[in-house]
Amino acid sequence: MSEQQEAASLVSLETLRLKPGLPLKLIMPQRRLVQHKAKLLAAVRGQSVMVALDNGDSRQDPPRFEIDGGISIGGFTGQHDFMFTARITQLFQLPFPYIAISWPDQVTAKLIRKVERQKAGLPALVTLPDNGMKFDVGLSDISVAGAMLQIATPAVQVNQQIVLTFDTRFEAETVELALAASVRYINEVAPDGYQVGVQFNEMGLTDRLKLHYVVQTCAARTNSAII
Repeated sequence: MSEQQEAASLVSLETLRLKPGLPLKLIMPQRRLVQHKAKLLAAVRGQSVMVALDNGDSRQDPPRFEIDGGISIGGFTGQHDFMFTARITQLFQLPFPYIAISWPDQVTAKLIRKVERQKAGLPALVTLPDNGMKFDVGLSDISVAGAMLQIATPAVQVNQQIVLTFDTRFEAETVELALAASVRYINEVAPDGYQVGVQFNEMGLTDRLKLHYVVQTCAARTNSAII
């Protein structure tokens, strides 16, 4: 979806505009082939980054952290794939396991998408123009270029044309958008069904203005993790 592969570059953590709850992968220097799941809690600009540990995967031994130990952290913002190394500064067990790490001087980032997706969490309707079939989907996230849909069954195929319909609020009025789109990829995410990435087709000025409003509204609802 308007994807653009570029060479990695060095950036500051602030430029990535990280959001709370962003999924992360933790890599310990002594076990580089093992990745542990985590989520971003918050970050204090220039001081530290707080990361919550995900111990739900019983197939892996829980990570053993040490104060002043090194760690590599990576993730995907929805626009950039990134990785940085830091030093563990504090360990916590309450109210849940999390660690504090040092603020990185620089981050290696690669631009994957030209436009950033925003969390949407909206109900939507997909119509298949070739046979008129309709089914409900979840609109997980959205950008001015495309969207991610959550569906229960594999009812579409890659390169198939669809019409995505959903409502938004504008000045206390309900406004409907019906946008033509192309299916770009389908990922199974058991037990939740399938994630479907779609790219919007060319649209008129009115629909484009409505779409920009929806994206900006979704962005305004999401706070930055950096304080």
